Amino acid sequence: MSSRRRALSALAVVAAACSGAKKAEPPVGFTAPSSDEASVAFQIYSIDERPITSQTVRGKPTVMAFATTGGIKGQAQLNFLVIMAKHDEGKNNYVFVALEPRDNRQLVEEYKRFLGITFPIGMADDEMLQGLGPFGDVRAEPTTIILDRQGRVVFRAQDRVVKADELRATLGGL
Repeated sequence: MSSRRRALSALAVVAAACSGAKKAEPPVGFTAPSSDEASVAFQIYSIDERPITSQTVRGKPTVMAFATTGGIKGQAQLNFLVIMAKHDEGKNNYVFVALEPRDNRQLVEEYKRFLGITFPIGMADDEMLQGLGPFGDVRAEPTTIILDRQGRVVFRAQDRVVKADELRATLGGL
């Protein structure tokens, strides 16, 4: 979180405390983007070689899960997303980014079938596998990110499974 965001968040907490008004707390990991914050520009190639880009997901809130095929927490996170995607009726985008080398594509395809994933699956590139991609270090498994309709990161959770109610609380405000 940037120092500007921390300062703004701290000011909001102090202002709420001073006003005596009880305000609902945002979900853990939620960060309201400032109006001048830029969207994240990215291009990830899916397992069928079609690009998943910042432009293809813009216009709807997007939940992105970054995980390996071998982690239990990543599998649990994806199970939540599979169920959410089935019930969201197209209101949100969902993307799984496999933190696997491209030569593991067949393994990722089997993982897709095993979990019943119906949304796009991207393969991490070398930069992302080193923690240097457009979303920063996403190697802590799982990493779950939510982008708002303009493509700005509004939620980030790492190394924990984010349950559907927490994800829906964040998505509901977008």
